[in-house]
Amino acid sequence: MNDEPACILTPVRQTPIYRWLTWLVALALLSVGCVPLPPQAASSPAPEALPLVVLDWENDITPEILQGFTAETGIPVELHYYYSAEEAYRRILEGETCDLAIVANDKVPGLIRAERLLPLDLPQVPNFRHIAPAFRDLVIDPENRYSVPYSWGTTGFVYHPAHVTSSLIQWADLWDEHYAGRIFLWEDPRTVIGLTLKSLGYSVNSEDLQALNLAAAKLNTWQTLPPAPYRPEALAEAFRSGRAQVAVAWVGDYLLARREIPDLVYALPAEGSILWMDHFVLPRSARSPEAALRLLDYLLRPEVAAQITAQSLWATANETSWAQVKLDPDVQVLVFPPAEALTNAELILPLSPEAEMAYNRMWEQFVRLRTPSPEMISSPTPP
Repeated sequence: MNDEPACILTPVRQTPIYRWLTWLVALALLSVGCVPLPPQAASSPAPEALPLVVLDWENDITPEILQGFTAETGIPVELHYYYSAEEAYRRILEGETCDLAIVANDKVPGLIRAERLLPLDLPQVPNFRHIAPAFRDLVIDPENRYSVPYSWGTTGFVYHPAHVTSSLIQWADLWDEHYAGRIFLWEDPRTVIGLTLKSLGYSVNSEDLQALNLAAAKLNTWQTLPPAPYRPEALAEAFRSGRAQVAVAWVGDYLLARREIPDLVYALPAEGSILWMDHFVLPRSARSPEAALRLLDYLLRPEVAAQITAQSLWATANETSWAQVKLDPDVQVLVFPPAEALTNAELILPLSPEAEMAYNRMWEQFVRLRTPSPEMISSPTPP
């Protein structure tokens, strides 16, 4: 083993939260100009309604935070979880009853096209003014007619130093035979296909046919564990059981796993991280849209947004809340990384319908190759 570091680590030092915003502004292609902030409007009285249904990732908005809304308004709230961005998209497309949902950045345009979202009456959401200008008015939803930016974060390597005996510096190193069959992945097609594209020097959002063919070929040679549906505790379980030596994961999940396994390390690849972003939306199936807007406005209060960040460890788009987020310095620098840590990072963007079909075919083949066939599963010994 040489004396060179195993990978490029995100520097652990306290950095003002505002510094990384300059990087976000550089994503000018995502924005078409900011809209004027809506005027404040008085909240309407709580309507007589059934419990609000919120569709969200597990380990995000906690029941305790929603209980605060219920105590204040008298409106009960139910949390319904999903375990992949694709699952949330499908459930909303299918019309599942839901009053407020959190969906991935690349899924918003498809839901708009399918007419599965209600337009937002932003004057009824005065706390929208706390969303940082760099996050507003994105090309996925000009003028924020259907969505409100919520949270974002990085994707990187997670590993235990004792198990990394060869270089782990860039996405391409995940194909090293040393890690064959010991790589943990979430069931997230855009991340897995995106990192494969980046390992080949292409954009995470590439629709180039040659790039996709090369990525498909490389993806099918990758020896990984079967992709896992999202469960916050699954990452630590994979390392604790010895099934995983390396993982591709989101920073909040790493910080959660580190509570159980303090020696775990998180690092951003040299080719650049893959950034994800989630948004609040009101599905057309909402039974109580006015009450849902009240809940949205409550969740956009800076003190509430800061509490969500402190508990979930996901960065927020709520600019006013940043100064209220109190985390240990080594955690804060990972949740809100400095601009230099985001060099070459790319945000996952929507695809054209044709490219989306190609990505889906790549993913289905990748999963099929990692699913044991019936003949590989031993049959019970006959009596």
